[in-house]
Amino acid sequence: MRQVGNISLRATSLMLGTLAGAATAGAQNVVDKAIATVELAKGPTDKWYGLTTGTAPIADQSIVCIEYVAQDITAAKWCKGAVDFDAKLDWKSTTIDGQGNADGQRRALQQAIALKPNGIVLASVDARSKIGLLKEATIAGIKIVGIHSVAGPGSAPDFDLFTNITYDPVGQATLAADFAIADAKGGAQFIVVTDVTYAIARAKAVPPRPRSSRVRRARCLTMSVHR
Repeated sequence: MRQVGNISLRATSLMLGTLAGAATAGAQNVVDKAIATVELAKGPTDKWYGLTTGTAPIADQSIVCIEYVAQDITAAKWCKGAVDFDAKLDWKSTTIDGQGNADGQRRALQQAIALKPNGIVLASVDARSKIGLLKEATIAGIKIVGIHSVAGPGSAPDFDLFTNITYDPVGQATLAADFAIADAKGGAQFIVVTDVTYAIARAKAVPPRPRSSRVRRARCLTMSVHR
């Protein structure tokens, strides 16, 4: 009986050792894949995957671009890009500052609709909290293009967006987690700061935690920030 117990004990020890080894190997595999993914992402981009043809532009159009906040460099550049493109087509364009908060952006959208443009561009302005005004604009015949206005790219009829220009938020957040894991060789400790006002920000906050949980020495603390 004692021999059976010893055998059982040795078998249990062997099994635990095997599982521990497998877990370590699995974690290292995640680290190795993270390193490879980051190296690939850092490489040169020499291919264009966007459209190469389109319909002829319509003459005498007007566009209003609403910045999330004028001080945000990225939103300001998007609106400047829209204004520069409009100038090439001899279109009229107006830029309105959304003042960095929901009330300011609603006022900006009201002003934009009052101008009766042919189109409105939302530069980092979240669509969900403006859905009533977006419906009003659509009924008035105004086409709306969002930039990071909902969580995914493409047409968003539920929010009255002709299209939404953005990247894959899950892919970007996963890459960010991979970078932290690769940079720390598996011992990453990082936080995710999220503005829950924005759908795309909420989508990006999810992937890092399960990613980090696959590496024993990685730790992820998620924080949500309300505006």
